[in-house]
Amino acid sequence: VCLISDSRGRVVHVSGKLPEAAQALTPEMVTQIALGKSETHVQLTEGLVMVWNSVPLKEDGRIWGAVSLGLELGREKLDALGRKLGLGISLAGPSGILASSFASGPALSPDLDTIRRVLADPAPAYIENHDLGLALFLTQSRLVDQSVALVLQFDITESYRPLSESSHRLFWSAAVILGLVLLLGIATYHFLINPLRRLFHKSQVLLEVCAKSADGAPPIHAGTFDVGNEIRILDQALETASLTVYAYICKLHDQRERFKTMAVKDPLTGLGNRRLFDDLLPAALSLCQRHGGRLAVLFLDLDRFKPVNDTLGHDVGDALLKEVGARMGLSLRASDAVFRLGGDEFAALLPECADADMALALAERLRESVSRPYILKGHECRIGVSIGIAMYPIHGTDMTDLLKRADSALYRAKEAGRGCCMLHQP
Repeated sequence: VCLISDSRGRVVHVSGKLPEAAQALTPEMVTQIALGKSETHVQLTEGLVMVWNSVPLKEDGRIWGAVSLGLELGREKLDALGRKLGLGISLAGPSGILASSFASGPALSPDLDTIRRVLADPAPAYIENHDLGLALFLTQSRLVDQSVALVLQFDITESYRPLSESSHRLFWSAAVILGLVLLLGIATYHFLINPLRRLFHKSQVLLEVCAKSADGAPPIHAGTFDVGNEIRILDQALETASLTVYAYICKLHDQRERFKTMAVKDPLTGLGNRRLFDDLLPAALSLCQRHGGRLAVLFLDLDRFKPVNDTLGHDVGDALLKEVGARMGLSLRASDAVFRLGGDEFAALLPECADADMALALAERLRESVSRPYILKGHECRIGVSIGIAMYPIHGTDMTDLLKRADSALYRAKEAGRGCCMLHQP
């Protein structure tokens, strides 16, 4: 849009279609242009973003008006850029969304607090809505002398669900956000730098035609368009976005490692839990079947633990369970494994166990270690442990048979008076 205004700011000529919400130059703006204080400015109104570049019109040294070239950054231009980049684009100011590539506004709109925070702080913001399957990326951009929020909207799929739902979220989230940073750089360049440069060069050509004096004096030029400030701001925004993405990826990595540990470890004792026991026993049986090895499965149940827990409290009971787990781990060989199945029930997996005598010796070592007195929070505690033993392949060749017979041996140990080790007897 080209406007020619007189010295009072009145429009005397319009070339092109001027949007209804666009305002003509005021007398104060014409005065500032004449003084060289305002050549490029931005008009931000709801539904419209206009970038104006103006130059004074002089004749014989007298200012009689101004020529202004306006670039409308409305929905049509945003639509074209959005289709080219494959995402939704919006511009927002302190009062909300100013212009959007969507006919009725973005399907996922940021709240005013988020927009104002991005305008006040260059740090970008990232918003996800898994119900709508959409995500927003907001960052601050400098449009000549105005700060606006650049809002990019893209679709997310089931692969970007929270980490607890899919272990692939770390990879896909990082790929999407890094790609978004790249698109942000391309969009900012095409959206801000190129339009302003084209606007400036068009104003130079128009000035040569309209502002040439009658005596053939050389035309008056408005100066050289300086994109240095815009490029520095863009560089700072991209650097901040990169740091944010890096911190986000580190956080996701830490969460994934924590979830992996929680899935197979007992949170109180640090021993393997029932899930890990159920996973390792079939694997150990497969190795024994392949190489002709032997192993022993131990079921352990603490004796007199409930009175300690009831009389001294759950804090002492938890501390006692932690100490029992530590003693069990120190009593066995490096190749053996101890698990807490729940409550005061434990299990042990003893690979490379040559015969029943070795299994009984290791079980007796466990019983003696667990039965020694404990000093916990000023209290002396004494408990015992009953142990049932089943061996592969003597007592069974599959997981179900071994567990059933180890549990049967534990039941016999408790019937025999507790505090003893029993090998399964057919």
